[in-house]
Amino acid sequence: MRRHLLAGFAAVLPLLLGLSSCASNENSEGLTKVDDLLTRVEQVQIESLVAREKASAAFDALGAIVAPDFQGDPMLAYGDLVKSIDDSKAQAKKLEMSVEPMKRTADGVFQSWTKDLEKFGNTNLRQQSQSRLAETRSRYSAVHDSAVAALVSINAFNSDLSDQALFLEHDFNVTAVTVIAAEIPALTSQARDLGRRLNACVSASKDYIACSALRGQLEDPEAAPAAPANKAAAAPPRRLPNPMAEPGAEAELAEAESGASTTTAPARRRPRTGANPTGTPEAAPPAQPAPEAVATQPLTQGATQPTSQPAKPLPVLGPPQPKPETDLNAQPKPAPVAPGGGGER
Repeated sequence: MRRHLLAGFAAVLPLLLGLSSCASNENSEGLTKVDDLLTRVEQVQIESLVAREKASAAFDALGAIVAPDFQGDPMLAYGDLVKSIDDSKAQAKKLEMSVEPMKRTADGVFQSWTKDLEKFGNTNLRQQSQSRLAETRSRYSAVHDSAVAALVSINAFNSDLSDQALFLEHDFNVTAVTVIAAEIPALTSQARDLGRRLNACVSASKDYIACSALRGQLEDPEAAPAAPANKAAAAPPRRLPNPMAEPGAEAELAEAESGASTTTAPARRRPRTGANPTGTPEAAPPAQPAPEAVATQPLTQGATQPTSQPAKPLPVLGPPQPKPETDLNAQPKPAPVAPGGGGER
């Protein structure tokens, strides 16, 4: 009898283990779907960021062509514009291809979540889970809707840029560029709208990931290593204000055009009076008498006047000297009278 029981238990044990494994797989499958959806949302976020960079580069390429001070090679400038537009279109396609897989994964997650609500025996937990489901679905809808809106905007933006390039392909001269420049204000407004929509998609994705990430998966922003300084290549000077650029770019451009200085170098100080900037010893200058003293000081033979006045011959002290005979204006002087003598007879 014991042998029969052991044999029966040995036959049933693999079946029990298989059922337990199936139940375990079903329970972990839900978390696997949640993790897959997080991966899809992260991909949409990344593609949105890259799409903004590519569209911004295309806008800058057009701005370089219509700049009044354009001095570059027209062939190279037009080639850069066409390449930038193609890159923006390719990135828009990647963004579009990342939205549909996200939607399929989200449909599976929310269907499974809704179905499992009936398995709760605890009414309070069921209500809490249902509320969490509604919140998560709302956050996901924000990601999906913003991504779709960004796709519509970026496709229209790329199409308009392609029209600009097509216009210049057979007519790239001063007059044609003037026609293109007239379209810049409308294109700038369109770029601003595209930047807002892409930023909204990125923000919604971040919000979903922050609220739905599995325990221990979310990175601490403060613990993330800082990016090494001076590693990124310097961006080329922007010809036109780009609404899709990072915050502060328009202010920097306005300051550059107005000549304002944004340097962080310390202010230069005036040197102190009598300071020797070279650091070498200097002889002390001779003391100069005060102006009043110079004016009242009697002049002696051999004395010199201040160097600020031209040098003049100094008079010799003593009896006056007769002038030379060559002086035509000289008056004859009477002969000296001998002492004790009478007057002239």
